Order: sequence, then C-alpha cells, then structure tokens
Amino acid sequence: MGCDHALITKAALTTGKARKAYVSDISEECLKKARITLAGRDASYFVFDGINPDIKADAIIICGMGGKLISKMISAYNGDAKLLLSPQKNPESVRLALESNGYKITKDFCFESSRKFYDCILAERGHMKLGVMERKFGAFYRTRSEALKKKLEKMLANVKKGPDKEKSAELEEALSWQK
Repeated sequence: MGCDHALITKAALTTGKARKAYVSDISEECLKKARITLAGRDASYFVFDGINPDIKADAIIICGMGGKLISKMISAYNGDAKLLLSPQKNPESVRLALESNGYKITKDFCFESSRKFYDCILAERGHMKLGVMERKFGAFYRTRSEALKKKLEKMLANVKKGPDKEKSAELEEALSWQK
C-alpha cells in the first residue's frame, strides 16, 4: 500500500486511534524508514503490493498514490475494514470502485495543504448509488466547503482556457453549491 515514512500510522498509534499497525510497502527501503518512525510501537511490517489478504484489519489507510491504483486495490479486497483513502489524482475512479465493490462513502471532503488540494474519502461496507457529479466532485459536493470551492474555481479557470465547454458546465454546476 505504500507506507513510506509511516507518519500517518505514527499519528494513529500516538493518538490512540490504533492499537496495532500492519505496515506494508513494495519497497524494503520504505519499510526501513517506517521501522525507524515507528520504533517502540506495536507494528508488523510486510513487503507487499496491495492489501494483504492475510491481515485482518479494522481500518485500512491508502494515501498518496493515484486513484486508479487505489481502485485496483479496492477491487481486489474482500475484507470488511473501514477505508480511509486519499488519491492524488483520479478520485472519481476510487468513488466508482467503492460503489462497485460494496462500499458506501461516509465522508468525502476536500482539503488544502501548501496550496494543493486533496480529496479524502472514508468508506465502510454498504451500498450506495452515486450520480455522475458525485463521482467527479465528491459524494457530498453539495455541502459547502471553502477548500472545495477554491479547488473548483481553480479547475474552472484552467478549463476556461481550453475548448471543453461540457466540463466547464459541470464545474459551474458543482461550484454553484459552494456559493
């Protein structure tokens, strides 16, 4: 799944949101960094690509990679863990994968950090049916959010520079809920 330095895992363990962590990455080098970050904490480490089916977790965090890769992992996963996902691009593919694989989104929001925008999606087992706009802009895009408003305004400004009027209309519709 790509633990890298395991800073999110450290925060979960430090704050008591997790008692034990299963940390994985396809890179042994990244696992070495994670071991340093998590020294003295209850964690197990695995060189693995995707979600290890042998691990029974209550919650799984997948952040910092593309939505298509996250979607592939979700589609291969058969467990019941809650999911915290933050795709770096293609969040619509993640929302579709959740919908197609028996998950419902419980929280879906945008946040800004260092002038970049990130989607964060929380999901649990259940059923949902998303519309096109909900897949593209967030399951709860109609809920006011300053970060989402700024993200949509930035996207709209970029689209207006090009010939794609359909995308411009979608962005204007999504942005109308943020005013």
